[in-house]
Amino acid sequence: MSLIKFLSVIDQLIDEVYDVIPDVQEDIAIFKYKYEMMKKINPKMIPQLFQKYVLPFKKEILNKDETFFLQKDYNEFNIFKTIYTNVKNEQVKKTIWKYFQVLIILCVNI
Repeated sequence: MSLIKFLSVIDQLIDEVYDVIPDVQEDIAIFKYKYEMMKKINPKMIPQLFQKYVLPFKKEILNKDETFFLQKDYNEFNIFKTIYTNVKNEQVKKTIWKYFQVLIILCVNI
């Protein structure tokens, strides 16, 4: 898959969680600003960082192991730990898992 598709999925994830998790909207907005700047300056760096900090947990993500969100540190991607821990709705958590599973698949194929 392409870099454009990978970035598009991240865009969708950010937009979706922003709308449903008001408690962390400010944190999401800050992350989105940094993410958008990185997309303009060096978009290839985003999947590289994802590969470095998130891809090593492919097994946990594919198995929906909550320790991925609750006990790990992901540097630039820590916002998703904050988001996940603030989600009250189980359907939203399932949606976040699906996004991460798709990102894993796309990242491997970039």
